[in-house]
Amino acid sequence: MITRLNQNTQTFSRNDHKQWQAKNERHNDRYEREDRNQTSQDSNRLRDFAKGQNRTPKNEAPHQMGNEMFRDFPNREGYQANFLGVNLPLPTLDPELEAKAATLKDDPSSHELKYTHFSVIQHKERRTPLLTAVNVDGSQYVEHERDGKWVFDSRIDRKYQLGNEVYSNNSIDKGHMVRRRDPMWGPDGEKGQDDTFVYTNASLQHSELNQKNWLDLENHVLNGAINDHKKITVFTGPVLLEDDPKFDNKGKVDPPTQMPRAFYKVAVEPDGKGGLQGAAYVMHQDDLIGKEGNGGQNHVELTNFDQFRVTIKQLEDLTHINFGDIHDAPQGT
Repeated sequence: MITRLNQNTQTFSRNDHKQWQAKNERHNDRYEREDRNQTSQDSNRLRDFAKGQNRTPKNEAPHQMGNEMFRDFPNREGYQANFLGVNLPLPTLDPELEAKAATLKDDPSSHELKYTHFSVIQHKERRTPLLTAVNVDGSQYVEHERDGKWVFDSRIDRKYQLGNEVYSNNSIDKGHMVRRRDPMWGPDGEKGQDDTFVYTNASLQHSELNQKNWLDLENHVLNGAINDHKKITVFTGPVLLEDDPKFDNKGKVDPPTQMPRAFYKVAVEPDGKGGLQGAAYVMHQDDLIGKEGNGGQNHVELTNFDQFRVTIKQLEDLTHINFGDIHDAPQGT
């Protein structure tokens, strides 16, 4: 049985919410570092190296098409299957779902959008990621200031991507599926976080989920990798169901899309026995859809996430995605 997320939403105007959100965005997305030994001489060295590489080649710069900004994301390696020392290929899609995945313009045989340390598969009808896969190296984590600008990916058709028209004047956040900190490691850490600001990595996530329990889950997963100086792989995406409610943001989205009612996350690591173990989570937002939000205010941080745990098999049945040879991690991990 999948536990649903319950939230008590207070009355809060759209203008108040957006003003508060802009003012507090960095605070809510900042990793809490008090009482944690997260910085080291190695991370300082990596930060200095990354700063020295902070020159934007011409082919990396965003380019304008009409009134919108696009990027090409050249020479990206994307998700690495052998990152954990045990082969874990990019999850596969059931045939019916694979037929709905957007293909690359220059390679119609592929639907993998490669970025720095992560990859995305985009649903061409829902215009949202159906799967993201990121490699995280907690031993090489490097903190970078948030400085991303949302762009479209020029490697797939614009018609397969939702832009700001879906997120304006409402309580729906551009929910990073690969959180900006997850690929923020090693010499390419700054490039990794910058790559996360692409609409193919955003899904319609209510602010009451995105800035509260979901953020707590993101911190739980990433903090574990950083504190233990270990590598993990994280799969994230919306749970896309045929009967999800339609959403057109008062006519701004044409054709209308559908609002996901839940999101999943799977954190995978070696089990110490030559295999892999993963903890799978599902959080719901169906009780929040259509309500105003107050962002991260009046929130008590979660510390126990077992109430959101599902088995890998349950998640595969729910999403029609095969996550590979992963057995369920013990509760509490």
